[in-house]
Amino acid sequence: MFTAVVALSTGIMFGLAPLFHARGSMRQSGRGVIAGSSRLRGALVVGQVAIALVLLTGAGLMAKSLWMLLEVPPGFRPESVLSARLSLPPQYTNGYKFGTGHHREISAFQQRLLDRVRAIPGVESAAFTAYLPLSGADNSWSLLVEGRPPKPPGEFDVVNYRPVGAGYFETIGIPLKRGRGFTTTDNEDGALVIAVNESMARIFWGSMDPIGHRVSFSEDKWRTVVGIVGDVHHLGSMPKLPRRCTSLMHRCPTSRRGPQ
Repeated sequence: MFTAVVALSTGIMFGLAPLFHARGSMRQSGRGVIAGSSRLRGALVVGQVAIALVLLTGAGLMAKSLWMLLEVPPGFRPESVLSARLSLPPQYTNGYKFGTGHHREISAFQQRLLDRVRAIPGVESAAFTAYLPLSGADNSWSLLVEGRPPKPPGEFDVVNYRPVGAGYFETIGIPLKRGRGFTTTDNEDGALVIAVNESMARIFWGSMDPIGHRVSFSEDKWRTVVGIVGDVHHLGSMPKLPRRCTSLMHRCPTSRRGPQ
């Protein structure tokens, strides 16, 4: 509405200006009027050129920024990827209980759905995740690394936590740097495993190999690191080291917020 009012007002104002100028020229004559009109036209031309230069400069800078953004690798392969959001009926929530092993009906449903999707002609792979990259949604948990002394009261190591299913890295094109990804045998009935990205491996383990090390979240269950994957621009930027926050992919076939 604001833009429409401004456009209408501008059109009326500049449309009436020549009319008033013509009426003034008809009523008055003489060199002074002609000289004044020439100065007014010259000022308008200078103003138009200045505004045009500003607009061209802004457009050039925007095009350059867009080109630079297109050259930044997001950390995954977005081409030929189709995503869909699912909302399951209340009977799948199990009273909104949270934790590993409390949502076996969701696990079974996910497996049946994946089998049907993978059978569609042209589908190369399919997987579940709770938070798609660049979706604007994320989750974080405090982290305890096995063998290290606990933090002082009120101080925590926090990491971004993203539940994903078997085949997720291959489906979305996140490169596996070391170790292995997730398989269908990585479920709530077996040993709990996680994969960390390169930033988390560097921040928490430095030059050590994190594969085989264990970490714990709020469930008080130890999870073994089985793989290291590439960093992903999940929120538009890479993790900031001073906060010690980074990305973490966890094989978890269930999620309190529902599969995606």
